[in-house]
Amino acid sequence: MTSDLSSFRCTLTNIPQTQALLNKAKLPLGLLLHPFRDLTQLPVITSNTIVRCRSCRTYINPFVSFIDQRRWKCNLCYRVNDVPEEFMYNPLTRSYGEPHKRPEVQNSTVEFIASSDYMVTVHCSLIRDLLNALPSMFTNTRETHSALGPALQAAFKLMSPTGGRVSVFQTQLPSLGAGLLQSREDPNQRSSTKVVQHLGPATDFYKKLALDCSGQQTAVDLFLLSSQYSDLASLACISKYSAGCIYYYPSFHFTHNPSQAEKLQKDLKRYLTRKIGFEAVMRIRCTKGLSMHTFHGNFFVRSTDLLSLANINPDAGFAVQLSIEESLTDTSLVCFQTALLYTSSKGERRIRVHTLCLPVVSSLADVYAGVDVQAALCLLANMAVDRSISSSLSDARDALVNAVVDSLSAYGAAVSQVQHSALMAPSSLKLFPLYILALLKQKAFRTGTSTRLDDRVYAMCQIKCQPLVHLMKMIHPNLYRIDRLTDETHLPELDTLSSERTRSFITWLRENRPLSSILHVVKDESPAKTEFFQHLIEDRTEAAFSYYEFLLHVQKQICK
Repeated sequence: MTSDLSSFRCTLTNIPQTQALLNKAKLPLGLLLHPFRDLTQLPVITSNTIVRCRSCRTYINPFVSFIDQRRWKCNLCYRVNDVPEEFMYNPLTRSYGEPHKRPEVQNSTVEFIASSDYMVTVHCSLIRDLLNALPSMFTNTRETHSALGPALQAAFKLMSPTGGRVSVFQTQLPSLGAGLLQSREDPNQRSSTKVVQHLGPATDFYKKLALDCSGQQTAVDLFLLSSQYSDLASLACISKYSAGCIYYYPSFHFTHNPSQAEKLQKDLKRYLTRKIGFEAVMRIRCTKGLSMHTFHGNFFVRSTDLLSLANINPDAGFAVQLSIEESLTDTSLVCFQTALLYTSSKGERRIRVHTLCLPVVSSLADVYAGVDVQAALCLLANMAVDRSISSSLSDARDALVNAVVDSLSAYGAAVSQVQHSALMAPSSLKLFPLYILALLKQKAFRTGTSTRLDDRVYAMCQIKCQPLVHLMKMIHPNLYRIDRLTDETHLPELDTLSSERTRSFITWLRENRPLSSILHVVKDESPAKTEFFQHLIEDRTEAAFSYYEFLLHVQKQICK
């Protein structure tokens, strides 16, 4: 039995026995999480007794072993625990004495409705009243300055007694009061191939306020609707550290840019109607010998393995880097468990638990055979964002290229003693160079192509908080032929079969992502043609390699 791969993925599906073996493989080890995603089937368990290991507090799961009917062995710390009396009865089968058939032991993803000792507060909402009043509230206002900082401070004071979420709609640089910002972008540097400045915040005001909000169980969601530079690098901190979300609408104008207005409308509908968890904390546990050392996503790290999430939503993704601290030679399997404790909008305290179990291997060939290349890419992308901010964009780009060069070089050395002129890769890593090239051409990391600073920073924000499935669509977009569509899936609504199929196909594509996508029809003479060609990753651009050239570059680096 395996975990639901859409909720929980590891960069290596075969875990190396030792850190030395991992180092030899030159591959990243980490987890990609989508813990609160919308699920069509989720076993929900109501029980007075939630069975957990007495030592490490792991929740009972499909990968524990029963020594007998009365005792079970934890799969993370190996402690032997007693089976509580209530657990002996199975409410599904209405039988007694078969604890191994309980739903908690049959499913790798479950949700518990917690008892009263897990409870905190209940939330209510006045959103409808506000939305009805908004059109007339500021009709006569002529003020053009923005005092975002003081407004956020006031919202924080208002929300502190209950917690919840604050939705911020910002259209310009904050220009008055605490948290005011100056323009830091030089438009002449947008195509720079060397140094990209100001990827980090100009002030710690927004981070400090976000941490205060997090402490009072309040998340701040930022909607940035701006035609000018707004210093998203600074403003994003209010959402990053309070477990909020960031939405960005460049060149937004209600009448002159109707497609962006439509996108905002659809995104807002999803934002207001999707499931939400309040006052959440997420803890990740792993088998003894493994350790976590860096988390990625929008949250506040409360302790070594506990993330504080004032809000959790179905579109939020997280990543964590792992290392092997002690040899895993005594075990054939390792397990990871994520437990997300939250309050539902109905006031119920719930715990969603995901458990993943993977084999331990001792050979380099087995490590390479088990690479999840998309998970590895997304973890490396997260790491590259951090490096861009803490060091430089060029350092981050070098690290991404080195990730391909080092892993393929290590693989070539492992499988052959003879120097090969051809580039060698295991089947699991065949797409690794292509995906890394795609990442280098992404707005977050590209150089030599005119890129607005806010656009670049927003792309970095998305990398840090998007679940893998949506992040991959951003890094390596799919290209479809639409002249041969079949019946399974706005363009001109013609009364023809091909028009009907194309429209239904595009609707299907749009429904499979959390953020609304704008449809652009790009004709040959359109100025948007350049933007479209930037998504054709295998092609050469003025500033970047073609796929073939990149493969030659990697090969050259390996042969040095």
